[in-house]
Order: sequence, then structure tokens, then C-alpha cells
Amino acid sequence: MSLKVAHQALDGQARTLRHDFEARISSLAANLREMSSNALIANALADDIGRTVYLRDFLGGISSLEGFKVTVVMTNFQGEPLASNRPASKLLLPSSWIAGVVDTAQGKGRVELIDEVPYLLLAQPIIYRNTGMAEGALVFQVNLQDWLNFEFIHRTFDEEPWLSALSLKTEEVAATPVKTIAADGPSAQLTLSMPQNVDGVSLSIKLVAKQAFVQTPLDELLTNVAGTSAAVFIVALLGSFLMSRWQTRKLSRLREEAVKISQLKMFDVSFTSDGQDEVDDLAEAFTTLVDELQQAYRQLADESQREIEQRERRFQSIINNSAEGIITLSNKGIIETFNPSAEQIFGYTAAEAIGHNISILMPENERAAHDSYLKHSDLHAPRIINRSRDLLGLRKSGRTFPLELNVSPMELDGEHKFIGIMRDISERKHFEDRLNAARIEAEQANLAKSQFLSSMSHELRTPLNAILGFGQLLEMETANPLTQAQQNAVGQILKGGYHLLELIDQVLNLAKIESGNLTVSIEAIDVAGQLIDALTMAQSMADKRNIHLEYDIPDPQTMFVYADHTRLQQILLNLLSNAAKYNRESGAIYLRCHAVGELCRFEVEDTGLGIDEDLHDEVFAPFNRLGAESSDIEGTGIGLTITQELVHLMGGTIGFTSTVGKGSLFWFELPLASTEENLQRLKQAYDIGVAPGEQDDGEPSRKILYVEDNPANLQLMEMILDNYDRYELISAHTAELGIALAESDHPDVILMDIHLPGMNGIDAMRSLRRNPLTKQIPIIAISANAMEKDIQFALDAGFDNYLTKPLNIPDVLKALTAALRSAV
Repeated sequence: MSLKVAHQALDGQARTLRHDFEARISSLAANLREMSSNALIANALADDIGRTVYLRDFLGGISSLEGFKVTVVMTNFQGEPLASNRPASKLLLPSSWIAGVVDTAQGKGRVELIDEVPYLLLAQPIIYRNTGMAEGALVFQVNLQDWLNFEFIHRTFDEEPWLSALSLKTEEVAATPVKTIAADGPSAQLTLSMPQNVDGVSLSIKLVAKQAFVQTPLDELLTNVAGTSAAVFIVALLGSFLMSRWQTRKLSRLREEAVKISQLKMFDVSFTSDGQDEVDDLAEAFTTLVDELQQAYRQLADESQREIEQRERRFQSIINNSAEGIITLSNKGIIETFNPSAEQIFGYTAAEAIGHNISILMPENERAAHDSYLKHSDLHAPRIINRSRDLLGLRKSGRTFPLELNVSPMELDGEHKFIGIMRDISERKHFEDRLNAARIEAEQANLAKSQFLSSMSHELRTPLNAILGFGQLLEMETANPLTQAQQNAVGQILKGGYHLLELIDQVLNLAKIESGNLTVSIEAIDVAGQLIDALTMAQSMADKRNIHLEYDIPDPQTMFVYADHTRLQQILLNLLSNAAKYNRESGAIYLRCHAVGELCRFEVEDTGLGIDEDLHDEVFAPFNRLGAESSDIEGTGIGLTITQELVHLMGGTIGFTSTVGKGSLFWFELPLASTEENLQRLKQAYDIGVAPGEQDDGEPSRKILYVEDNPANLQLMEMILDNYDRYELISAHTAELGIALAESDHPDVILMDIHLPGMNGIDAMRSLRRNPLTKQIPIIAISANAMEKDIQFALDAGFDNYLTKPLNIPDVLKALTAALRSAV
């Protein structure tokens, strides 16, 4: 074989292989585009189970994937993998690159070298047709080196023994020959043409011929050429004219047959060769090529037909075995397919439903609206296309039922159609109805409970106001001091009253927590100040039982936490009071506080009897005193429940450890606040003014109007203010009389009871606010209603402050001082 012929043969084989590879790559890209644009694939994005099923069924029907392994990955819009036909494989493309494909809604590809092996990586966005928005992507990952294992290539080597090697080469890595016959000889190399949107490493096919087939002794060649050149020249000159016409006719025939193949796709070639010259050899090769093309064409047609049939079977299998009803409609709303699940849902057979309008599956009052949707599908698409909707369906029996429907558009044979996926949600709706009924019942029960607690609080606080108020006055009496026995009796009265008040407050707190109405005001708080205040108040409880109180707390202004000031103090006092109540006589309490990472940990430890391990799960249960209800230790059984809820409301955690016979340690953790950020805040001076109860001989007398229908409450307020010369008290027992006194006497502050006979306190306040003579007077509400909603309602109505019964005398004096300052 001559060197020229070897090069021509190599070049021809390289072009054939390049064409085969490029055709396979184009087929692969086309299959990817077809899969990503399918409506069922788009719907599968939100279906965890459906993704795997759809990928498996689709891939089984793609014949272009046969012969080598391909990894298919479905991702979300961020490029994160959701499903794959090979779960063990990893995604070879960066998530950000795939996210770019989704953002641009344009398919892309790359050729990458991974571990010195070329990979073809294709990504195609999954786009909803009605919106044009991409919601995810499908990715094909192909090892291109595996393609050299096809039987076609091996057969080429067997049929062409003059070939030495075939390889797939890149710019960055040397290729490994698939099959080597001898040392390298003449070669041909062609670069593969990738689709326009595929970039990365370039690939080329290289073929090498045997050196032995092209070696000819040079001396022999020169001798033969010199001896025969003259004769050849004369013969050629004489026969050229005659041969030219003959060869031209053959070439014309050959061209005509080539046109038949290329333009008319006719493979019945009538050209014959007598094998006398190179044109005849060319004709013979041409005939062989035509035969191969004809065989390949028929094989391709057969494979395409099988692929179509296989795909149709798989689609039909998916539809027939789906748990959801699947119906396809024409653009006029005529049912074209009706799967078995749809038959079960509606009671129609496929034969009964196909050919009828979809409206037969809907109640009569909704048919007109549905016809309008179909006629103006482009207008209504954003509301109904690719969106799940709940509506009523109509069974063959005439009964309606709740139905969930998702409609997607599709193009089939150039015609616009719809596919509807639906399911019977009767059970779900029944459950939702029961849930709503239970919710309404619970809300009504909660409202009734709140009304009961509000009424109970009012009815209990009213007599407590007299008990605690007069008890405090007796305790504070200096003109006629009480005897020791009387002081003890008054102490017991106040102790019992405060215990009952504590029980009322805790029940109300628990009710507010359970209803979600308890709010907290989170701010940065100095831990040291809170702990010192709590220790001061707990010391008296500890002293009564000779309990030693030890503590390890931070220095002031060195540690801050994010918490509600009042609720943090409530938590500390509750834990310290429990440690004192349930401790041994002459025992000990340890209060510790330290930082744990970004949290502040509070610990209260006692040396009491401890809690049995079987009761640990019940420690925070409401109204459960863990057996202490039979002892002489006072308690309500809801303190720890409220404590736990308050800690959670402030973003913290709480727990405990306990050993029977040794004691218990309760702890809770709250988020730390920046120390530096709060030092500046603490440097600001507090405007404390004149403390409640201080005397100022130079201050003029202030007139206080108290509107109250209860004589005991009036008497209590008179005795409170009698100790302060600067206050002059006038009173009225009805709202109407109070309004008249306010207009005539112009008091500096008005104390207004909410519950009055006739006009109530809120209406009286509003009347005063409308009167130019009294609208600037500060008005303080006084009521036994201590619910947060009652307090907030009164403040929103226009009161300047709100005091709850039983009255705390320092709080009354502080409120009066603040009101008088605001009136100046």
C-alpha cells in the first residue's frame, strides 16, 4: 500500500469514526432535551418517590445510551442533587455551574478531564412551559473513554489489519491506545466537533497505519521510474483523449447515483464496475459504501421504531400503575386518555369517559367556569397551570367529593393538550374538618377558661384588697402600736393573704402562658444586680429555717444576659424559695452563675431530700407537688411549670439533677449579651426624682380624686394618704359624681375604679378626656382585673397607668408621684 493511499484510508476511517461519535453525542443531547421538557419530569421535581421512577423508566427507553454507562442526576434550582440512576456516583459539575444553567434557562455542556479521563457533562434546565421558569436541571455524565469499547471499533480493527492503533486524544492528557498491532506508522488525526454550547477540553481521533505496509525500497523505485517513464508518457499521451471521455461518462454516472442517495434517499444503485481502472475501484468502493449506508439506515429506522414502541409502553406503564388519576385532554377539553386510577376515582370506565368533555366529572355549577378556563387558558394559566387546587369532583353515581387537581400543558404532534393529575382527598378533608372542629372547640374552651379565671381573679382580689390593705395598715401603725400577739396575728393574716394572692397570680400566669398571651420584654440585663436582689429577698426565707446561703456570682457590670427583668427575677425567686422550702433544717443553698460558651448558666443547689428518679419526668408538670401535698410545706405545684415556660419564652433551656438523700440542683441557661455594648447604657443616670413616701415640706398640697363604690377601699386609700400631708383626698362613689367633682374641683390626679355602678370607669375616663376642663388630668385605673388583656385594653383606651387589687402601697405612691410629675 502506498503512503498516499494509507493516508487516504486513515483519513476516511477517522472521518467515519468522528461522524459516529458526533452523532452519538447529538443523540445524547437530544434525549436530554426531550427528557427535561417532558411535563411528567417537571411534575416529578416536587415528588420524592416519582423522581426515581421517572428516571428509571425514561432511561430504559433511550437506545442511544446502550453500550456504555451514563449517570443521570436530577437537581434543584440551586444545583443540589435530588435523585440519580446511580445513587453511589457523585455529581461531577459544581452546583454553582448547574445553578447558572437554571438561571439562564439554557442548556450547556463541558468536556472535563477527571483523573486523566475525558468526561462529557451535559446539563439541561427543567422548565415549566406555562411560566417559562426553570425550577431544576437534568445532568448527563458520560465517560468518553468507554466509547472505544464498542464492537463496531473492534470490528474495524479485525477487518482492516493494516491499522496499528486507534486513540482518543485531548490537549491535556495522552490517550491510551485501545488496540495496538505494531509500531507507529503514518497517522491521521481529526478533532471532534462538539455542539455549540459545549466547551472545555477539545477531543480528537487519531488512527495510525502499519509501517510495513508503506515501506518500498527507494532504489528499486528510482530504476523502474527511469526505464518506464518514456513509454508511459507516450501511451498516456496517445490514450488520454480516448480515456478522458470514457472516464467522464463513468464519473457522471457515479455523480448521478450519489445525487439519488443524498437528495432522494434512494439506495437502489444501478452503477456497475468492470474493475479496469481506479474509477472502477472508486465505483466499487462507492457501491460498498451505499450498501453499508442502506444497512445502517434500515438498522437506525428499526431502532427508532423499537425505541418509540418501548417508550410508549413505559409511558403507558407509568400511567396505568400510578396511584393518582391521570387524564389527558384536547385543547377543547375532550378526554383522550383515562387511566385505571381515574376509573376508580370517578366510577367511569375508560371507554365511557373517553370522547366526552371533562365537564362530566364536575358539578353542574362549576362546568361553565371550567369551559371558560379552557377557552382562555393563556389568561388563566398563572392561577391553574402547574398549581395544585382543591375543588369538587362528580362521580358517575352523582355524588360529589373533594378533589386535588394539578394541570400541566403539553405539545403532542403539534397540538396543544393538557394533562391532569388528580387524587381523591375525601379522607384528608374529613380529617381537616375534624381538626378545625377540635380547634374551634379548644378555642371556645380556652375563652371560657379565660373568662372564668378573669371572673375568679376579680372576685378573689376584691376581698383580698381589704384583707391585705388593712393588714398592712395595722402592721405600719405607729400611733397605737400593736402588741406582740396582735403583730403575730396580723402577720398570719398577711401571710395567708399573700399566699392566696400568689396562688391567684400563678394560676393567671399559667393560663396566660398556655394561651400564648404572656409576653416578655427582652433586654440586656446586668446579672449581678438581679442575683443580689434575689439573694436579699431569699435570705429571710432561709433564715426562718436556719439555712446557710452561699453564692458565687459575677461582679457588677461584668456579665449581661438577654432576658426580661421581671421574669428573670421571678425565676430566681421561685428556684430559691423551692430550695428553702424543700431543704433540711440547718441545710445549705448554693447560688452560682458563670458563662458557658455564649450562654450564662444559673445554678441553685440545695441539700434537701432529693427527688426520686421515678418522679423526674413529672417535675415540671402543673399542679404536681410530687407527694409534698401531704406535708406542711406550702406550695401550689405550678411554680416550676411557670418557671420552665418563662425560661423558654426568653430563649433559654432549663433542667435539673437530683439524688435522693443528697439534694437537687436546678439550672437554667440564657443567651449572653455583649458587656461592652451595655456599659455605656449603664452609665446613664436614672431619673429617680423624689422616692415614694418621701416628705417635702416645701411642696404644695396635691388634690387626689378617688372614684370608688366600695367603702372599704375608700377607707383604705384615705388611711394610706393620711400619712402624707402633701396629699388631699376627695372621693365619689359613682362615675357621674366623679365627673362632676373633676369639673368643679380640678384634682391633680384621678384614681378611677373600673367596675362602678351605672357608668363604668372606662366610659367615665373617656368622658373626662373629651371635656376641655379635665382632658389633661392624669387618670390611673384601679381594678381587681389582673389579666394582661384587661390591663392592655385599659391602657389603650386612654388611662395613664393601671394598678391591680390588692393594692401594694409603695406601688400606689410611686404611681401618684409619676402622675404628678407628668402633669407639671
